[in-house]
Amino acid sequence: MFFRRYQLGRHWQGTRLSLALILTYLEPMAVNALDVGSNEGVVSSALAWQGLEVTGIERNPQSLAIADILSKRLKARVSFVSGSVTLAELRKMESVDVSLMLSVQHQLVASEGLDYANEVLRELAQKTRRQMFFQPAAIQRKYRQAMPFRDNDFYSITEYYADVLANVFPHHALIGYSPNDLPPSEPFRPMILFSHTPIQPQSGRDVVGIMNEISRASVYTNPIVHGLRKLRSG
Repeated sequence: MFFRRYQLGRHWQGTRLSLALILTYLEPMAVNALDVGSNEGVVSSALAWQGLEVTGIERNPQSLAIADILSKRLKARVSFVSGSVTLAELRKMESVDVSLMLSVQHQLVASEGLDYANEVLRELAQKTRRQMFFQPAAIQRKYRQAMPFRDNDFYSITEYYADVLANVFPHHALIGYSPNDLPPSEPFRPMILFSHTPIQPQSGRDVVGIMNEISRASVYTNPIVHGLRKLRSG
């Protein structure tokens, strides 16, 4: 079985910038987080490495295997859960300080429809006490249906989702962009922050140091590649 190394491979630069944005704006009082669609665990592991209690939910077993190795390499305490988040499951979950839904919403829309996907997003928002970091796809093609915003129009995308969550969060902001380029017609994805407190960058956090540590612990280091080989042969 071949491990694709999605976040830590071709899309590492986009993942790196997404994580930098999250760390820059993450409230220092946050103690726990839920990462919906945690992929290879880069963001989950980085937040846990900063002391948060993190749960990452991912349905792809290959991504979960890489995430487990990465978190162990960082000595980050993350609970990775196999599966997809449904509306019913979210309603049973406890509230968290921080939630993250990065590059997941378009998959929900494509598989379950826009109304259901937006209900999942609202439920996740209702479970969030402080901040929700949200990264939607920026082109119609990714949703496999017509969407109420124009391709790569980050203002209309932000305002659409702000309307979806208008009764939940009093504050929202487009805090930055991350490279995507798959396909080339979607060169960037926006990072939108929804918050119960005024949004502002946090000082005193060594974002560069954290990013460097994540880089050193990536799948390109020999111990992690060795771990993947063991998993493949096991």
